[in-house]
Order: sequence, then C-alpha cells, then structure tokens
Amino acid sequence: WYKPDAGSDWRRLAADLFPDGPLNGSVITALVFAPDDAGTFLVGTSKQGVFLTRDGGQTFTQQQAAFDPAGSWDLRRVTVLVWNRPEALYVAIGTLDLFVSSDRAASYARLSTLRVPLTFPTGGGEGPPVINRIVDQGGRLYVGVNSFGIYASMDGGNSWDPVAPVYKGSLY
Repeated sequence: WYKPDAGSDWRRLAADLFPDGPLNGSVITALVFAPDDAGTFLVGTSKQGVFLTRDGGQTFTQQQAAFDPAGSWDLRRVTVLVWNRPEALYVAIGTLDLFVSSDRAASYARLSTLRVPLTFPTGGGEGPPVINRIVDQGGRLYVGVNSFGIYASMDGGNSWDPVAPVYKGSLY
C-alpha cells in the first residue's frame, strides 16, 4: 500500500503480484527502500523471492535467478532486507544464505557462508541458520540468528564469529 501524502487515500501497489490470501500462501515478509531514492525499493516474500522496483511500485522485476537459479522457492523465505548505504544492500533468505549487492540490486554476491558449529549446545548444522536481523555499521555486520545468538563479521561478511550465543533463553 502507498499513501502519497497526508491528503491522499491509500493506494494498493501490484495487487497481481502481492494478492490477499491465506497465511500459508506467499506473503510479504520484508520491505526496504534505497537510502537515496524513495522510488527504488525491494519487497521480500515467503515463497516468491525478491521483487525490485525503480519506479515507485509501478512495475516490479522478480530477482530469484540472482540468488540461486536452481531449486524451488516454496521453502525459501526472505527474512531480512537492509539497505542503509547505497553500496550495501543485504538480503537474507532462509534455507539459502546471506547476500550483498554493491551495485544497487543489479547483481548479488553470496557472503561467506555462516554456519553454526555442530558442537553448539542446541546443535548447529550443515545448512545456513535463519537470519532474523542484520545490523550494518559501515561494513561491520551483526546478524541475529534464529536459536543461535548473534554473529559478527568485522570484514564485510568474509568471516563470522559468535558474539552472544543464546542457550535456553539466556546468554551464556
């Protein structure tokens, strides 16, 4: 939905791409605007991937192939979109990984794969954990990881270290 100004009514954007429906269908899970252009923004969904608009929502381009051309999106959920700086757009996709675009969503690079060690008290795994929050502090990244605490990267996502693992609901 979009409200151009205080005196205007709300307007629905792209109802054909983002229809009303059941919660087990595809829903919008994340939204982020370019830090320097309100007409450019991304919409993340639960089963359809990422959509980009550069014209304020008049048209959208689906961007799945930029992340992983193979596999079904039915089980992939865009969990977080962060775009604080024009040169750093972060996209976290559950069961896939964390990606960054340094060229305003024209292309994406997979960041160093974050894995929780199998020796972690609640059990890590081979697959990527679900990232629920990303904080970008000029290349220093922090991610909140579902059931596994906070991980940090001091080198823009090339390596990761645990900061505050969560165990049984408390820091340990």
